[in-house]
Amino acid sequence: MELELRETLDVCGMAIPCIAGGFGKNKKAMLAKHVADIHGKTLKGVNRAINMNRHRFRDQVDLIDLKREHFLVHLMHQGVLSKNAVNRSSNIYLLSERGYAKLMKIFDDEKSWEYYDRLLDEYFDRQEESDEAGASPAELILNLAHQLVHHENKVKKMDQQYADTANKVTSISNHLTKKPTRSQIVHKVQEYARVRGTRNINTCWNEVYHLLKAKYGIDILTRVKNRKDYIQGKRLQETGKVYAPSTLEKKVNGLDIIFEEAFEQETMDIVAGLISQKY
Repeated sequence: MELELRETLDVCGMAIPCIAGGFGKNKKAMLAKHVADIHGKTLKGVNRAINMNRHRFRDQVDLIDLKREHFLVHLMHQGVLSKNAVNRSSNIYLLSERGYAKLMKIFDDEKSWEYYDRLLDEYFDRQEESDEAGASPAELILNLAHQLVHHENKVKKMDQQYADTANKVTSISNHLTKKPTRSQIVHKVQEYARVRGTRNINTCWNEVYHLLKAKYGIDILTRVKNRKDYIQGKRLQETGKVYAPSTLEKKVNGLDIIFEEAFEQETMDIVAGLISQKY
């Protein structure tokens, strides 16, 4: 299939040569250099994205490397590609609509998806008057059906993007408003003990307490000791007896002070930071 260079089209405010053929009769294609221009990216960056995901692109279906095909001469003769540009490029990619869609999935940023819709409307799905004039009724109906399917897919994609955004907002909102539970903090400290390689969980708790004191001025260990002294003194005064250390430990610990002072999230953040330092 030979390439056909048609008229220049205004695409996203830029003059882009319309290239057809290569992927099938009247199938439009676009050079990677023009994709880069429209998306505000460098050609080197676009080529790198393609080469890093080369296994995802099917030759002659998603893209053609003009550097390795006879099509290149035709585009050079038409002035679309310069000899210098060809000589200094390792790859000169021509993308079909399908290949361009895969590239947008790799880019996966909001600006790229915006341009994707515009390129479909202003380039790949744009109908040429000559095609419409010579088309049979059956071809016109088929073309209309194709456009309807395309627009339906766009609506579905927008609905999905809206749903995804709503879910992310809900997730972020829940994260900001829902504080960690005692169980979650305990499990996080246990995780830190595992990555630290120690069975002495108290050593890990003491690290957390010291960081809370250094960052927020809350002395957990002193507060726990003072509370234990008070409880023990009251017990001795009332009964003449004292609690065993294990019993006293169950009555008050560092987590009690953390939750009384509402430092749950700060504690969780400190433990998460300690874990990240170990990876």
